[in-house]
Amino acid sequence: ITLVGASRVVLLDVVWNPSVGRQAIGRAYRIGQQKIVHTYNLIAEGTQEKAKYDTQAKKDQMSKLLFSSEPQPTECSRSSEFISNDRILEQMTEDEDLKEMFVSILPSQW
Repeated sequence: ITLVGASRVVLLDVVWNPSVGRQAIGRAYRIGQQKIVHTYNLIAEGTQEKAKYDTQAKKDQMSKLLFSSEPQPTECSRSSEFISNDRILEQMTEDEDLKEMFVSILPSQW
């Protein structure tokens, strides 16, 4: 398969190392691509993978705080803008049959 570009990445497995997720996203994005790449982490609430994802997100945030010279945006400042940019996610959360499956929607940590 030769990808010219992609607009969606769905991550089904949570791993301890945040760079593995970034690598998967990087495979979908192509240099010069103008389209935004939306990333979905499908995580079951109340499971070990939720705890693993929370730990992964904390590790990634600490890394960014320590090694990045740019200020990091807060979750609240980014949450509304990332949902409004994703028409598919917006439609899914508004659909009567689908909206119940979403416990929470968080902005990407990548």
